[in-house]
Amino acid sequence: MTVSITEAPLPIHILGEVASHLTPEEACALKRTGH
Repeated sequence: MTVSITEAPLPIHILGEVASHLTPEEACALKRTGH
């Protein structure tokens, strides 16, 4: 399944970029906050 950046919601794309730099603990905390 491929989704182009133009088709994907921008916030989700940004979240993916940010999450790639987070530690597992930070990623879990981010998911719990709902952001």
